[in-house]
Amino acid sequence: MGQTTTKPHGNIVKDFLIKPLNRKYFDNFYRMCYVHTVGFLRYLKIKGYQIPAEQQPDKHPFADLAIDILGTFLQSTKEQPYWVVFDYFSRKGIDDISNTDDEELYHQFRILLQGYVRKELSRLRNDTDPQIYHLKKRFKDILKESEYVICRIDGNCIDFVSLQKNQHNLRDTLPPLSYENLTAIVEEAYLHSSTRNQWCQRVFELVDSHEVCQNFVKKHELLSAAVAVNLRYCDLDGLRPSKLTSADHGLIVRAINEATSETLDWMQESILDGFVKKKRITKNESNRFQVAFEQFITDLAHVGEVDLLPAYFREVMPDDTYDRYLKDYKYVFETAMNKAEEEFKSRLKKKSTLQKYRGYL
Repeated sequence: MGQTTTKPHGNIVKDFLIKPLNRKYFDNFYRMCYVHTVGFLRYLKIKGYQIPAEQQPDKHPFADLAIDILGTFLQSTKEQPYWVVFDYFSRKGIDDISNTDDEELYHQFRILLQGYVRKELSRLRNDTDPQIYHLKKRFKDILKESEYVICRIDGNCIDFVSLQKNQHNLRDTLPPLSYENLTAIVEEAYLHSSTRNQWCQRVFELVDSHEVCQNFVKKHELLSAAVAVNLRYCDLDGLRPSKLTSADHGLIVRAINEATSETLDWMQESILDGFVKKKRITKNESNRFQVAFEQFITDLAHVGEVDLLPAYFREVMPDDTYDRYLKDYKYVFETAMNKAEEEFKSRLKKKSTLQKYRGYL
């Protein structure tokens, strides 16, 4: 199995390192980086690593954070494209890419990417702010409304946003707005708006009026610009984010963690132990299912969206069990997960400390 999965990845790394400016090779490499980054973020979360709260998106868990990390991981200068990647391989003495084993290239790539993800998370962890999280969430909710369209262009993993009326008339042959110009537009729109809805509408009116540039923007850049501008003018009436103090945020997180812990104990005693006694699963598999449920609840409670249940199974179980999911695991795993979800919600509703925070849950 190792040869089957590793060989193609090694080829992708090699092609990119030999011809980094080739669009096809870069796109393949970017997609692989994206998938690996999301997967590693999930792994870190399962292991208890603290992911910055404001970086958790409301649609695809860890997607925005992965894109933000890759934005700096794959940064270039005029003198050297993708210098983070090439500096690493140079330091490792890997200069003759063509004659280096594919598996070794893939192995080194994973070490580099995972180390970079950890470093970026350490930096972002110091910037956690519940107000920023709620500002981003509000903007994302607005962008889901019918007048906007979120799409991915040319198979790119990045989400772009445009006005719905321009959906079939995208100026994709023109240069994109630079982040600096987008920030200036966001600031101008901010100063001529009184609500966040108006702010967002005005941004896209201004983007549309710049006829020498693309009439769509990267979603993560728009959110970043909105946060930057909001921090400059956070005292203006009508635009200040709903304030949730650190103490309030702590109470919510504590209640969720308590309900999660209680549900995990209930899940083990009331459901999983029974399947173990019947030899439907082993004790080790039972423990892994609990880890999967904890990740599921993290997505549900803190992000608001969850993946399909088999995705959580794949995150915690060995590769050789995937093909046997439908036959050997589906009933036990999904029964345990669904019943535990109901129990978690029931316990959370009974937490008296959460009554005044319903709007934040």
